[in-house]
Amino acid sequence: FKFNGTAGDLFQITVSGTTAQSSLKPMFVVAQVRGGQVAWIRYAVYQSGSSVTRQVLLPETGEYILLVAESTNGEDNPNPVGGAAFAYSLTVNRAVPAPVASALPLTQSNSFNTQGALHLYKVSAPNATSLIEAFTKAMGLATPSNANTILTLWDPAAKKVLGENDDKDDQSTDSFLRARMPQGESWLVVDFYALEGANTNFEVTAALRDGTQELEPNDEIGQAFPLGLPGQVTGTVGAPTADPSDPATMIPDYDVYSINVTAGQFISFRANATAADLDPYLIVGQVVDGFFGPQFSAVGANNDSDGKN
Repeated sequence: FKFNGTAGDLFQITVSGTTAQSSLKPMFVVAQVRGGQVAWIRYAVYQSGSSVTRQVLLPETGEYILLVAESTNGEDNPNPVGGAAFAYSLTVNRAVPAPVASALPLTQSNSFNTQGALHLYKVSAPNATSLIEAFTKAMGLATPSNANTILTLWDPAAKKVLGENDDKDDQSTDSFLRARMPQGESWLVVDFYALEGANTNFEVTAALRDGTQELEPNDEIGQAFPLGLPGQVTGTVGAPTADPSDPATMIPDYDVYSINVTAGQFISFRANATAADLDPYLIVGQVVDGFFGPQFSAVGANNDSDGKN
């Protein structure tokens, strides 16, 4: 199926078996495809009974794809099933966002209900240079949860995503988000990629940070420190750390920053060494959509423009 949606639309989507003795174990996928790549995707997978439901908050205005399937018909199943016992109904209804007013710093323990409702927290920034840092724990709880969380910072006035993170690193499905907030109201959205088990508990923590001082971790695209425009940040290239998979190999510290720009805009970047031993190196690139998340494509680099800077 395909449909046109508007940025900020919140939908409740349900797929249910329609026969008395339904054999259906349904799943569905909602995705936005852009330039031949999946730019945004959410799953809902059968847990029990013959129905599955969840909410989705659309990030952009445009065309979306909705795919319905039998969840057991995976690529590793040599005997796919289907037929009259797998008939279904698809229901799509609009829902009204109801963000909960929340003061920062914030720590909340919660869970995703059987309706797949998202958790929206209304937070405020005192000025236009404010930075929010947020974490989820689900996989990282004392009793690990089956919730694969996603954190999104949403601007309800401009109806746009200010920042989003699915997995904080390759070892965890918990989320880490750092983003600049406009002055006034924003929504911190705790979403999920998929729920694949009965335990859907999670904990979310959020706080305001100094937007002029580099913060670790910021070694990967998903951890990038957001810059304002114009903006200035002070930071430190940290000491190398051991590779977890090969302790004899040391990994240097890279500080990754992100900035939102407009096509055709001319921007000057400069890194000044404030320590005698530092010889800074700048790489500027574009973040492009990839199947497994954002990818980095370098467009320019500079080592020494004058001296070591």
